[in-house]
Amino acid sequence: MRRQTLKSSATRSGVGVHTGAPAEVVLEPSLFGSGIQFFLDDGVSVPVGIDAVSSLPGATVLVSNGRKVHTPEHLLAALVGLGITDARLTLLGPEVPILDGSALPWCEAIQAAGVLRGPEVPAVVLDQVVRVEAAGGWAEARPSARRAVTVTVDFDDPGLPRGEVHYDLDEGDFMKDLALARTFVLERDVARALAAGLGKGANDENTVLWTATGARGPLRCPDEAVRHKLLDLIGDLALVGAPLQAEVHVVRGSHRLHHALIRAVCQAMKRPASQ
Repeated sequence: MRRQTLKSSATRSGVGVHTGAPAEVVLEPSLFGSGIQFFLDDGVSVPVGIDAVSSLPGATVLVSNGRKVHTPEHLLAALVGLGITDARLTLLGPEVPILDGSALPWCEAIQAAGVLRGPEVPAVVLDQVVRVEAAGGWAEARPSARRAVTVTVDFDDPGLPRGEVHYDLDEGDFMKDLALARTFVLERDVARALAAGLGKGANDENTVLWTATGARGPLRCPDEAVRHKLLDLIGDLALVGAPLQAEVHVVRGSHRLHHALIRAVCQAMKRPASQ
């Protein structure tokens, strides 16, 4: 792989899926080797790394010196999926906008800005199997010559999403295969999420509602929910800080499980987790 940044800037705005607050993100070029970093409206930086992660049900949150970036995973998935290693992301608002609930608008923003290729970037190469269990699922990273990810979705109700999707990060077409998959919520979880102050910006245009008998409304593809789980995993892999050369398999995944795996991988490599 080679380092890649943007040629110019692009801006996208909307509301946060959890806060419901208006927000805007400006995507800009960055120096090769600087990595992906968020900057808030006062110039404070929030790094994209596992050391900055704070837990929130159904989302990734980055924290630095008490400042937070909520729900960056779809934007990060677009950056990882399109091979962007270095970018400056200015967030104006409390949460990254949900847009249409997928990574597609972010991919379109990256394409509009253009991509600049740079020097080679070393991958994080595993020399051992790393396995973790958390939140009712398990995740494993195995040494491999490829960068590949697999997710298995297995909800307890047969009417809810089930299936398995595999994706090769080196050869796959992210925009075609994964970017279009929208976030989803189970009907049985809606009341609990709202009571916790989450989901204030969710609606039928950005979130697929799954009832016990199936999705309410048309899907973009039959396994859209499973593909979105894989999209979320790819976004969280940005927290490694470098391309992870490994076969990653996640069963009954969640952001909490993804974070546990990434921490274990960084510890196994005995490298600073936020580099």
